[in-house]
Amino acid sequence: MQMLKPNETVLIGGSEPVDGRFVADETSQRIAALVENVLTKIADLEDRWSTLHKDPSDGRLWQLAYENSGQHGGGMPTLKVSIQAKLKYSSTCQQFSEIKIARF
Repeated sequence: MQMLKPNETVLIGGSEPVDGRFVADETSQRIAALVENVLTKIADLEDRWSTLHKDPSDGRLWQLAYENSGQHGGGMPTLKVSIQAKLKYSSTCQQFSEIKIARF
């Protein structure tokens, strides 16, 4: 699995046809592996289509979202650095005030 690079700010997952059906592409698989094995989950939004994660290697906050919520399973994942995370998630995470937002 490829770790997040310091210059990366967004990963947009997709799908590709394999044997007559669509499967997660390499970027979607990478996002899933990062969320499962590297990033620390901090908060959920009530709609459950968006979660906040922290990269323990550099402290950056990443938002995982499924921006096509009308599709089955919410569509493909997008993982992006969240500069406005404190405003968006402060009501859903009691300990959020302890998190420092990286400036880019």
